[in-house]
Amino acid sequence: MGFLGPLRLRMVAASVLGAVLCVGLSLGAGRLMVQRQVLARLADPEGTVGQAALRQCAEAPERWSQVSGGIRIWAYGPDGVSRNPDAPPLLMSVPTGRAAEVQGVTRWTVFAGPQALMDRASVQRVADAGPCAVLQARTPNALPAWDAARVAGAFGLLLGVLLVGMGTTAFAVRPMLDRLREVDRAAAAVGTPRFVGGAADDDAFGRIVGTLEDAHGRILGEQLERERRHRALEDYLAGVAHDLRTPLASLQLLLESATRSDTPKRELGEARLEVAYLEGLVDTLHQASRLTSLGARAADGRSEWSGIVERVAMRFGILGRVRGVDVVTALPDAPVEVACDPALAERLLANLVHNALVHGRAGGEVIVALDREADRFTLSVSSEGPPVEPEVLERLRRRTLDPTGPSRTREGGLGVGIVNAVAALAGWRVAYHAREGGGLLVLVSGPRAGD
Repeated sequence: MGFLGPLRLRMVAASVLGAVLCVGLSLGAGRLMVQRQVLARLADPEGTVGQAALRQCAEAPERWSQVSGGIRIWAYGPDGVSRNPDAPPLLMSVPTGRAAEVQGVTRWTVFAGPQALMDRASVQRVADAGPCAVLQARTPNALPAWDAARVAGAFGLLLGVLLVGMGTTAFAVRPMLDRLREVDRAAAAVGTPRFVGGAADDDAFGRIVGTLEDAHGRILGEQLERERRHRALEDYLAGVAHDLRTPLASLQLLLESATRSDTPKRELGEARLEVAYLEGLVDTLHQASRLTSLGARAADGRSEWSGIVERVAMRFGILGRVRGVDVVTALPDAPVEVACDPALAERLLANLVHNALVHGRAGGEVIVALDREADRFTLSVSSEGPPVEPEVLERLRRRTLDPTGPSRTREGGLGVGIVNAVAALAGWRVAYHAREGGGLLVLVSGPRAGD
């Protein structure tokens, strides 16, 4: 039972109290109605005792009485004493003990006895002397009937209280307690696989159950989100270990070769490229975690492409000279602003230029061109190199931040996944094309943010 016990008692007590009040009001209303009817009958008895009836009374006063409209009329002498042994006492003489009060009563006048409700009578003086000088009208057996009515009322009150208590328990208390138990079980299981929603009735309990279902859904969603972020963190930690292993091993081999070579210039240049790759990889992993685990939005913010192109070209131009590769830019005269987080936009372009330097032909060029159209832009990164196979292009197009996607290689690894993810979130289009004569051309296009 628990917390349901006191509630059950309170509800039954309230129902019983309501039943008692209803029965009490009914009895009171019935009492007033009976009283009014009795007074109306006594104030004007139906039929008037005529001279013939008075003669009959004078001839046999010990047996005379008359019924008129449900009221029995009795005869009394001036002293208030009736010769009929069945006649009740003159009501008005009971409290006073005197019959002189009827001397001036020439019409029917109602008097009340000790029992204010039913102990009423109407009296009229019709003669100066004789055994039929005073007439009294009373309801027959009024007091015994009222006693029986009170007993019946008390029994009805008890029966009504019992029926109301049983009915309230069966049709109100028990169903409500059952619903409360459902709500209690549902609330105890919110956020667990044991949760079962109750009936979606349009009442207070149904609305509570609906609120619990909404809370259950939110809790499950938060649990799934935490699990997803936990898995993403594990995946990216595994990705960091995987992606750092190759450049670190390559850097170690280059440094060992440089220590054994008389002319370590080339090996040191390659080592600088590996260090640059590590630097870009760390920032790439950071931006990937922002997009996947932290829920960052690429379209939040504003970037200007010309400044980003100049910064990236200057940074990678120094590294390009190590391999004899020139980084060339072509920019419009007017600025090109786009709706994108600046850090994400710069990481997108840096990944494309770095891949072009690493996989392009030594001694060639990497061309970064920005075109400004009416309401759009097109950013192209072109590199010279060996022919690109169609399956490589397809792998570049399909590369995402999902660690279960294509294998994490440098030509289709996390850097390209960042490019595709940022472009998709910013509403841009990325296209990978094989250049004639060898090499790769990447086109990024989308709407401008306006001047």
